[in-house]
Amino acid sequence: MKKRVKSIGFALVLLVMIFQPGGTLGEPEGTEEEVEIIQEEALEEEIKEEEEAEIVEAEQEEEQEEEQEPQESQEDLTGSTIWPGTNVQQKDLKDRYHLTFSEDFSEVMKAIESDYRKEYKLPEEGDIVLKATNWQDIIAVYLLKKQQKGETELFLSGDDQEDLKRVYREMNRVVALEPARILYLSVKEEAVRFQSVSVEALIRQDQSLEQPVYKESEQEFLRAYSSEECRLLCAAETGIEEFLNQSEEEIDGKRQAVRKNAFQAIGKVSYIWGGKSDAIGLDSRWKDKNAFGLDCSGFVSWAFLNGVHENIGGGTTGQWMASVPVTQEEARPGDLVFLGPPTESDEIPHVGIVAGKDRLGGLIAIHCNASDKGVTVEAAYPAGFRYVRRPIIFQ
Repeated sequence: MKKRVKSIGFALVLLVMIFQPGGTLGEPEGTEEEVEIIQEEALEEEIKEEEEAEIVEAEQEEEQEEEQEPQESQEDLTGSTIWPGTNVQQKDLKDRYHLTFSEDFSEVMKAIESDYRKEYKLPEEGDIVLKATNWQDIIAVYLLKKQQKGETELFLSGDDQEDLKRVYREMNRVVALEPARILYLSVKEEAVRFQSVSVEALIRQDQSLEQPVYKESEQEFLRAYSSEECRLLCAAETGIEEFLNQSEEEIDGKRQAVRKNAFQAIGKVSYIWGGKSDAIGLDSRWKDKNAFGLDCSGFVSWAFLNGVHENIGGGTTGQWMASVPVTQEEARPGDLVFLGPPTESDEIPHVGIVAGKDRLGGLIAIHCNASDKGVTVEAAYPAGFRYVRRPIIFQ
């Protein structure tokens, strides 16, 4: 609008000067009516030119926006956004870590926590039940004790319950003070927290001593068995969700819920092309593994439906469109991994969920595929995943 006013003003000045003898200001030649007609025509012409210029400018801006959209989309579709880490597979828990559990070990862990809550008269049921988020650290410290006794094949069972309970108590404490790492809950109108010790905190404390207790090899052992990689393998092989418990500082509640529900399906559902389910909890039809199951996108949809009660999109392409690109460094549990981008003619071949990262920062995925005949946990890159994206619901 300012441009139009300036242009009109300039046109008027020119008109006055045109009708001024010698180009100086004064009475214009011609009748007053003629001058007015010329001025009106000039104004109309100027307004018309301005309107045409605005239309051209708007068309150019629209063209630029249309050109930019494919460029942004093209950035998403070119090049892998996932780089390799370690080649993690579920069987590595036994093959690499030499660690196995008894079938009833879940009950051992639950009994230890229940005894601890009863001692402090904390709730056993309800929306908020105090639970440790450092189980993997506890296991690592206890396994080191076993190794120091000369045990090479590490097997955990009910026989370890009393010794493991002592380590649990050493590494967890109920407090009502500010330093906290886990959950808040109200007990007798008092803010109660679970203060937990991590392996890294233990090592830092040990290194501050004049004569450290842990040798370098023992520090490496503790870090390996408390790693995210080992945590995910323990959860996948045992089905014990306590291994996945982490504080809100480490992983927010929505992502935690999606990951836990995804892990529940391990060993419980087979891969069936086109398989979908809107069941809350395990679908009773999955007992017939030859007739009912999930495909890759059906598994992702089911995990999100049960975890956050959200629709993550139908099919692999729908899930791609309901997410935005992130870098591997930015990726968090609950983000999605894809083998490739959508094309005009074909669906994206495969999708999975980020479960965590290995010790090198490589992504570990949980997905439902035909090769493994169901849900499995493994390194994302060797499994063929090349793109990582964040569901819009996590934005």
